Amino acid sequence: MDEICGNPASASMVAWYLFNNPASRIAFCPDHINESYPEWPLPGVSWDDILTYRDLTEEILSVLINKGILRDNGIRYQDEEDPEVYLKDIKNIWAE
Repeated sequence: MDEICGNPASASMVAWYLFNNPASRIAFCPDHINESYPEWPLPGVSWDDILTYRDLTEEILSVLINKGILRDNGIRYQDEEDPEVYLKDIKNIWAE
């Protein structure tokens, strides 16, 4: 989720998810914290539990691209030493 945090596309993705899954409980868990951290947003849920959850990021991104709300402009940054670390350039078309 790091590649979408803090940009207008993330608001679109979260809003779409919540409208389509009103009973879901979501929270944002920064990489630098764990379940023993005082600000842990999911009491009773561990990182091990979270690792069993299905990541819907690409699925939701695809839906919103197909609806003409978001556009994927490719990779903005990719770490040379660890190519699995990258940032996508996702734009909210309606916000342009």
